[in-house]
Amino acid sequence: MYPIIFEFNNLKFYTFGVFIALAFISAFLYTSYFLKKSKEKSISQNSLEFLFICIVIISIIGSKLFYIIINFKFFSLKTYNISNLLNSGLIYYGGVISSIIFLLIYTRKNKTEILSIGDLFTPSLALGYSIGRIGCFFAGCCYGIPSKLPWAIYSTYTRTYVHPTQLYESIISFIVFIFLHINRNNKHKKGFITGIYLLFYSISRFSIDFFRSNDTYILTLSQSQIISIFFFILGSYILCKN
Repeated sequence: MYPIIFEFNNLKFYTFGVFIALAFISAFLYTSYFLKKSKEKSISQNSLEFLFICIVIISIIGSKLFYIIINFKFFSLKTYNISNLLNSGLIYYGGVISSIIFLLIYTRKNKTEILSIGDLFTPSLALGYSIGRIGCFFAGCCYGIPSKLPWAIYSTYTRTYVHPTQLYESIISFIVFIFLHINRNNKHKKGFITGIYLLFYSISRFSIDFFRSNDTYILTLSQSQIISIFFFILGSYILCKN
């Protein structure tokens, strides 16, 4: 594990934060490039910049709030201060759900089709997620269950060899990004890219979570697997409807 990428005096640059920043920057640059090359523009370049700034802020807040809700028993302790809150984790689903809510409000107000915006953003979402998970790997969070496989990694948290589930997700998400990038240039009905991403992501996350160290909520399922089921249903609905 390599949680701190470098230090300057008392200033620490955390690997996770650096990769999250790289994820957002890469996602923006890719989407911006594609929008400039696209003949059919669902939004303007100025609108894209505005949306990205809003999504970055809202997704981080949503991810943090979702983390607090899931781990509320720890945050309710009197010894848990603001420093602990700022240095605590993020939950990806919280950022996605809060961003979807924001985009629903935005598209409704600006009379823009939500699926067109979704098709524009989802490939960059897959790219950013792939990069962000590398940050998780170096930080040592989101680790897997104990494993004796040749590619198992040593976790300083569990002090045993575990599945590198962060890398599983990173690799799969990058493959999904490549698939979406290739197919977004083909003529598909609106919502195809969004629906495919929701299906691929939900299936991969649901499967990989069996190898992750998670608390169970319903039967043997984690909260991420439960949300994955809803995302799978949503993706299937979008594809069937369009």
